[in-house]
Amino acid sequence: MVIDLVFWCTIMVITFSPADNMHPISLYFADTQETFRPELRPENERYRLIAENPVAGARFFHLMVVMFIKHVLGVNQEHPGLYGETAAYYATVEPAGRLTLHLHMLLWILNSLSPQEIRDRIMDPKF
Repeated sequence: MVIDLVFWCTIMVITFSPADNMHPISLYFADTQETFRPELRPENERYRLIAENPVAGARFFHLMVVMFIKHVLGVNQEHPGLYGETAAYYATVEPAGRLTLHLHMLLWILNSLSPQEIRDRIMDPKF
């Protein structure tokens, strides 16, 4: 006996680009202070800290990507992700024009609506 299971997956494209020169965690990684004090710093100081310590920017980027995959996409968690149940994902990292990292991700959402079902729901007057 052969059982055929058909699952519909929606593929999403996500570009993820955290602002390392604005986030206090990234600035903490780049600074020499041992205690974390989220304080507003002048713009030129923020840019200088990140430019002088690219490893801090990479550490911050890694932290943000791991938290995004875990909490927003719900990978290896008890709950589904924000977009639904994540079936799979594939991502590549590249530097942006100002040499900060950003992520391009393909995301497969399991048992999601088909394009026709999405269209039907949008066209429904009760929507």
